[in-house]
Amino acid sequence: MKKACGGRRIWKARLNGRAMEENVGNSNDYFRERQKRNLRKGIIENKNLTDEEDELEEEYEEEPEREDGYDKSLKRHRRLRRLILMGAVIALAAIGAVFIFRRGSRQYATYQVMWEKDLAEGNLTEYADFGDNMLKFNRDGISYINRNGETVWTQGYEMKSPVVETCGDFGIVADRRGYTMYIFSTEGITGSAGTTLPISRVTIAGQGMAAAILEDTEANYIRFFDKSGRQMDMEVRTLLSSNGYPTDISLSPNGHLLAASYVYLNQGTILNKVIFYNYSSVGKDVQDKLVGGFEHYKETMIGQVEFMTDTEACVITDGGIDFYSTKNETSPALKGSVTFESEIRSVFTNKKYLGVITDSNENGQAYELYVYNGSGTLLFHRPMNMRYTHAEFSGDTLLIYNESECTIRDIKGNVKYQGALDKSLSKLVYVSDDQYIAAGADKIRRLKLE
Repeated sequence: MKKACGGRRIWKARLNGRAMEENVGNSNDYFRERQKRNLRKGIIENKNLTDEEDELEEEYEEEPEREDGYDKSLKRHRRLRRLILMGAVIALAAIGAVFIFRRGSRQYATYQVMWEKDLAEGNLTEYADFGDNMLKFNRDGISYINRNGETVWTQGYEMKSPVVETCGDFGIVADRRGYTMYIFSTEGITGSAGTTLPISRVTIAGQGMAAAILEDTEANYIRFFDKSGRQMDMEVRTLLSSNGYPTDISLSPNGHLLAASYVYLNQGTILNKVIFYNYSSVGKDVQDKLVGGFEHYKETMIGQVEFMTDTEACVITDGGIDFYSTKNETSPALKGSVTFESEIRSVFTNKKYLGVITDSNENGQAYELYVYNGSGTLLFHRPMNMRYTHAEFSGDTLLIYNESECTIRDIKGNVKYQGALDKSLSKLVYVSDDQYIAAGADKIRRLKLE
């Protein structure tokens, strides 16, 4: 029994051992399979991770290329925008230039009257440019008239021979051979002065300082006045027997310099010269304020001296024009000269240009017109036949006219308008390229050229 039982237990043990072996084998297989699966999974995961890393690396490597491509595209876009903008600006500038050229070179055939107002002109009335407007003056008084035909201010006086000089926003009216002068601005009269000696010539600077030549039997004086009319503590006294007799004077716009022409005697011969004086702080230590003298004119008569700007002056003689530079205020210099074979009929200036009209030697032509800048460079020359009473600059426009017709030229010499006017004309003033103020015997009008 015990054997049998024992034997069965052995068999069972064998069975259990075999089962255990089988179970162990199965477990080993399971673990091996599991390890294989984990290994395969790890390989796959590692592969996936590697693939992801590779992709990230590729993306990282491709990113600069993408950024470079984006930057290049952005730069191309910006460059294109700049080119388009530049092209648009150039096109607009070209269109504007064409418009300005056509407008500036346009020739007008007729005109319309924009408005007309009554104007009490009076006897022997004259006109002068003043700023952008005009002055009307005669023996009884002076008036400042704006571009709307309105009288801004009026000053009455009694003068036998009134003369007017202007510079910028200041002007002076004086009685030639008389004893009275008035200094004024665009706002009205700023002062007046009376003299004990007769007035021969006057000039004024841009800040209101004035100078006058006063005549005496033995000597002549150049005296100075401020804008209130008060006589200033400086003068030039001259004797015909020594330094000469002043025939004309001109102040520079800033009032620093005075140019004066003289006639003087030398061994019984009447000669001519030009003197420059400096009344600024630069010339305070200079003897007699004299900073320049030019005696080469000899017997050539000097008709006029004129400051065009602070640094440019001209001397007008009976045979030509001399151009001076005063950039160095202590040493004025002659920069150029022009001479004319024919007789000079008119000389007219403004702050930028000088015009000369001479007789013509050409058959069929009455006159020759020459226009120069302040340095003496010839801007244009034109023949002309129209009889004229006035020749003047108004801005960059040249106006030549008589009582019934006018010629308007630009500074290049192109004719903008030439023709008759239906009313008497005493003064023509530039307003714009196609608009002008025309003052006559009893009317003032604004004309529009067409």
